[in-house]
Amino acid sequence: MFDQRLNHYRSRKLATNGTVLSVDSFRALKSCYFRIALDLIDSYHNDALYNGLTLDRHAEEEAVELFSKNIIQAGETFLANPMETPFIPNGTG
Repeated sequence: MFDQRLNHYRSRKLATNGTVLSVDSFRALKSCYFRIALDLIDSYHNDALYNGLTLDRHAEEEAVELFSKNIIQAGETFLANPMETPFIPNGTG
């Protein structure tokens, strides 16, 4: 739930800076994140093997999948009500 709120907050931050957000924007963001995250898991797995360590790839991939879903959910929430006040304070108060 926190990840979804954080993503929702970041969406608002982008929008206030003039970035136009759409369903396609969030799909592209999810796709980019997903691909990069999976590539990094491969890299971390190889580093772990080289150093005699273990890495639970399955758990890492599940976390990536969950965060990817949260990106889409946050986008849907944002697009349903783009003028809603964010849940996370901006740190100036």
